[in-house]
Amino acid sequence: MEKTKKWFVGGISVAVLAVILVVVGIFSIQGTKEASGKKQAEGHKQTEGNKELAKEVKKMETSEELSYLALDINPSMELMIEKGNRILSITAANEDAAKLLEGLALKGMDLEEGMEHIVKALKESGYLGTEVTNDLLISVSDGSISEEVLKNVNAGIQTAIQAEGIKVSLMTQKIKITEEDIAAAHGYKISAGKHQFIQQLLKGEEGLSMEELASTNMQDLTAYAVQNNIPLEKILDEYQDAVEETAEDQLETTEDQLEEEEEAKEKEEEEKIEAEEKKTEEEEKKAEAEEEKAEEEEEKTEKQKEVEEKQREEKEEKEKEKEKEKEEELEEQKNKETEAAEEAKEKETEAAEEAKEKETEAAEEAKEKEKEAAEEAKEKEKEAAEEAEEKEKEAAEEAEEEEESRNIQINNTEEDNTEDIENQEDTSDTEIED
Repeated sequence: MEKTKKWFVGGISVAVLAVILVVVGIFSIQGTKEASGKKQAEGHKQTEGNKELAKEVKKMETSEELSYLALDINPSMELMIEKGNRILSITAANEDAAKLLEGLALKGMDLEEGMEHIVKALKESGYLGTEVTNDLLISVSDGSISEEVLKNVNAGIQTAIQAEGIKVSLMTQKIKITEEDIAAAHGYKISAGKHQFIQQLLKGEEGLSMEELASTNMQDLTAYAVQNNIPLEKILDEYQDAVEETAEDQLETTEDQLEEEEEAKEKEEEEKIEAEEKKTEEEEKKAEAEEEKAEEEEEKTEKQKEVEEKQREEKEEKEKEKEKEKEEELEEQKNKETEAAEEAKEKETEAAEEAKEKETEAAEEAKEKEKEAAEEAKEKEKEAAEEAEEKEKEAAEEAEEEEESRNIQINNTEEDNTEDIENQEDTSDTEIED
């Protein structure tokens, strides 16, 4: 009997503690809700971008070459990915995401590269940092290319994490999604991925609603889940929808047992002993299940580490190959530059020799012209001398002719004078005779 009472008291203590945790979690969420301004959903009115997304989701139902992808931290954005890991479209589910995506041309970009740009933008906008680990929810539609999409998303985010030095806790979930899911989520200005996450979180929880949690960021949502002992791995796994009984249900059951004990002590004692034995057995099974779960988690962590190590090695290998290609390109460029320099030098030498030859030819030509000019000048000087001598000779002859002419004239004058004198004498004689 004493043993049974101890088990019973212990059960009540656990139930009371669970209720306290639930109350603390609710107040924590309410505080977060008040800090964020108690934003309410604005209905199911969609923008043109949201309508286009709904059409693509509808098309995805009959196509294996499309996949839905959502990223949530506080900004909520939704992408449609086509086969080949190309971003077909990107839609902002709230104002934070709209501001974040301004200036980012992601359409048509490779998914891994697009993730790098988005994570960098989240850091620059203050949603991700280097001091505090932030929670980032990745939701992808369950389809034929979902694994490939998740692989590329993870690779892009890991690359950005290493490049930017930020701390991120990644949470991934595969979801079933329809046009109605898109419309319902957009009514609260969140992605369909976050909408389904909150739906899972609200299962078994009373006093909270989608309106109250929609504006809460992922960091506070995961904190709430931890405070209220809600296993995130169950929320993030769509195939495990079962929720354990809440602490309130356990407390009500305990109170019912106490009332029954008061009504019929003997019968109640037997029932309590049986219940405690069953509870012990269940607790043992639960402990075994938790141990198995811990082992599975450890195994999962090891596999994740192996995957990450393999991805890191592949990335390093790719980087080495890129570096090698870059070095080869640089070497090839260097060789081309050397060849170009040698060719330029050779052309310069040829040009110099050609210029020298032309200069020599020009000098010889100038010398020849100078010689010809000198000979021509000499010839002209000779001709001028001969011409001057000829002119001098002609002038002398003319002077001689003039002198001769003058002498003749003088002689003629003298003869005339003589004749006149004679005539005068004759006249005088005649006059004398008369």
